[in-house]
Amino acid sequence: MRRLRLPMSIGQLVLAVTILATTWSASSVAQMAIYRFDKEYTAISFSWSHLGLSRQSARLTSIDGRVHFDPMTPELSTIDVTMKAASIWTGVPE
Repeated sequence: MRRLRLPMSIGQLVLAVTILATTWSASSVAQMAIYRFDKEYTAISFSWSHLGLSRQSARLTSIDGRVHFDPMTPELSTIDVTMKAASIWTGVPE
């Protein structure tokens, strides 16, 4: 499974989703759209510095969410994400 790493903040993610959704809906009637995360292809990964010597990373394996996009007023669009802390996987056995 190939993992896409995006070095972006939540604000940048919201902006990217807004831009993509605007592009997708440009030719359609402007109305609220709801997009659900595809659990087979969606991953949330994060990393942190370990004493400035190395980068550690982890991944959340149990997530759910949806994007509510309003093309007429994108600033009112929302992203709802549910992540289970128990599903954090670092690749290191306990």
